Amino acid sequence: MKRVTWPTPGELYKYTRTVLVTLIFVTIFFTLVDSGISYLVETFLA
Repeated sequence: MKRVTWPTPGELYKYTRTVLVTLIFVTIFFTLVDSGISYLVETFLA
C-alpha cells in the first residue's frame, strides 16, 4: 500500500474554499430554478 500524504495547510485552504464556493453557486442556482418553476406553475395553473 502507498503511504498516505496529508494536504499542506495551503492545499487544505484551497480545497475548502473550492468546496464552499461551489456549494454557494449550486445553492443559488437551485434556488433560482425552484423559484422560476414555482412562478411558472402558479402563473399557468392559478
